[in-house]
Amino acid sequence: MTLVRAIWMRHEEFQTLAEVVALGILRNLGINQLFLGLGWPEDHRKLNPAEKDYDQQYADRVAGFNDHAGRRGVAVHAMTLEDPVFALGPHHAEALTMIGHVLAFNASRLSMERFRGLHIDTEPHHPSIWDGTPQRFQRNLDDYVTLLGKARPVILAAGLGF
Repeated sequence: MTLVRAIWMRHEEFQTLAEVVALGILRNLGINQLFLGLGWPEDHRKLNPAEKDYDQQYADRVAGFNDHAGRRGVAVHAMTLEDPVFALGPHHAEALTMIGHVLAFNASRLSMERFRGLHIDTEPHHPSIWDGTPQRFQRNLDDYVTLLGKARPVILAAGLGF
């Protein structure tokens, strides 16, 4: 069994960081998995060829990064739904759409350019959506589990780790 040593990187850093240097440093530290934060809904749309906001240059850069990382032994996972509000029921449709953009990106790319997994980084306990009461926490948690129940089969059907 391989020990997973992971780190996350925000998409803003990805856009400005010298990726080759960063990946070399990460690999030298034994990092073999990277969660690449994809940002807001508009950032996700830039990855989907079917969207009017599709950005070929950005998508190519993400694909190149995924390929480059994979060749150096670092599996890149899409980190999505980074705002706690996506845990709440009224935001599930948008959350699933964002996941769909990641899956559309993967479907449009060669195997080595794809994300290797999808990490949902929603925090249903975050103070921005939880007032501290047990009842509210339970509602948030119930909503979050419902979201995961909707997302899981879609993600697994696309062949991604979850």
